Amino acid sequence: MGGYAFSDTAGSGGFVCTEDASVGSFTIPSFILSLLPAASGEMFISPHPLSHQVTIPGVDLAYFMDASNDSKSVVYQ
Repeated sequence: MGGYAFSDTAGSGGFVCTEDASVGSFTIPSFILSLLPAASGEMFISPHPLSHQVTIPGVDLAYFMDASNDSKSVVYQ
């Protein structure tokens, strides 16, 4: 999961956090959110890019990278 904020006057910032989905919940640490400017932005959740290992003959290591995500517009305060 991650997010970003952008402001013409306050600057911009972003973050990406990871957690094993089997845990069932995740809280973004407050010190991370406090570093974002008070501005509009987005939060998103997506699959870990290295979660789908595939086998390809002649290749030592390969992953199918799923770049899909769900996002929501937010206002950071």
